[in-house]
Formats: sequence, structure tokens, C-alpha cells
Amino acid sequence: MSHQLAGRRVLIVEDSPLIAAELWEELEAAGVSVVGPAAHLERALDLAARHRIDAAVLDVDLGDAMSFPVADLLFERNVPIVFTTGFDDGAVPETYGDALTLIKPAPARDVIAVLTDLLVADRSAA
Repeated sequence: MSHQLAGRRVLIVEDSPLIAAELWEELEAAGVSVVGPAAHLERALDLAARHRIDAAVLDVDLGDAMSFPVADLLFERNVPIVFTTGFDDGAVPETYGDALTLIKPAPARDVIAVLTDLLVADRSAA
């Protein structure tokens, strides 16, 4: 399954260094080119604006800000997003429609499985 992500660029926005490091390592092992990780909103917005991104994993609550401005920027570019949150399912506004939300701590393999589904479905639809 993970070889299907080879060459894809995935933005990680996560304020927990441990979670970000685990996800980064697992994504790279799956052949992904990781953009980030970013722990703060300003850095995440900068990365999202300057890089080609195929998908993003966004922690909803970054401590000092929410990641929704990054989601808005990526949605304008039709970039698939996976939100992660320690809150309940209502943490992500309905504005983001069919964006997937995983409850933290979400194992990296679950994030990779969701990304694979999103990106492989996206590739086959193109």
C-alpha cells in the first residue's frame, strides 16, 4: 500500500514534536516527500503557500491558533486534507465538507492508509 504514495508531497502541521516526528518518519518510509512539519500557524501558512502539496495532515489545534487558515488556503487549491484532533468529531466545521478527521492519537499507519485512499482515488480520477 505505501509504495502508492511514492513521490507525493504531504504537508504535516502538528504541534506535538513526538507525533510530528513519528508521522514524518512513517511517511518518508512510505516514499513520501514531507513538507514540514510545522508546529505554528505562520510557518504552516508559509509552507502551504510556497510548496507544491499533494495532501496535508493538519492538527486542528496548534496551541496558539487553529489550523483552519491553512485548510482554507489548501482547499482553494483542491488539496486533500486529513484533520487530526484530540477533540470530538465536531471540532472541524462543516465548511470543510468531506475532509476526513482522525481522532488523536491516530497511528501513523491509519494516516497513511487515509492518504493512500485519497491520493490513489485522486490519481485514478484524473
